[in-house]
Amino acid sequence: MSCDPNYIFSIDNHNMTIIEADGENTQPLLVDSLTIYAAQRYSFVLNANQPINNYWIRAQPNQAQLSGFANGLNSAILRYKGALDVDPTTIQPVSVAPLLETNLHPLSNPAANSTDRSFTVNGTSFIPPDLPVLLQILSGAHDAQDLLPKGSVYGLPPKSVIEIVIPPGTAPGGPHPFHLHGVSNCLNLPERN
Repeated sequence: MSCDPNYIFSIDNHNMTIIEADGENTQPLLVDSLTIYAAQRYSFVLNANQPINNYWIRAQPNQAQLSGFANGLNSAILRYKGALDVDPTTIQPVSVAPLLETNLHPLSNPAANSTDRSFTVNGTSFIPPDLPVLLQILSGAHDAQDLLPKGSVYGLPPKSVIEIVIPPGTAPGGPHPFHLHGVSNCLNLPERN
């Protein structure tokens, strides 16, 4: 799991088969490195099929002041049974099969009932305001409730379950995926036609 900064994770001379991302099982995908952004989680299968030896496990941060692996920084050791208890001598290979998130596909992929792929909540799309909402409220130009489109507030009874669906690749902002911190909705699954 990553926080801040994001990391490029790899194990020298080994591939990883990604089988889960953020609580969702995926079709197996073979990679040799993966970039892990804030709060993302991945599960992978490691096939220990290399010669008996010690191999560096690397987590290279994207921030220059934290980079490097000297003295065990940002690293760990994968030690095969029978290998000497010494630091690895492996050199970090160039990644030829990095994880591209667009290549991840869910094990189960129910289709959406829409062709326009816009964000909607109960049929209402988000349209950003011309002026920042906070500025409009602080200036006294509007009350907060006046700025909400009709039908924007939904009262829910206690212990209600809701589903928020945001199509991948359409959200604004930097590399911070919308996530629920490693959990998926496994109870009261929504009905899909």
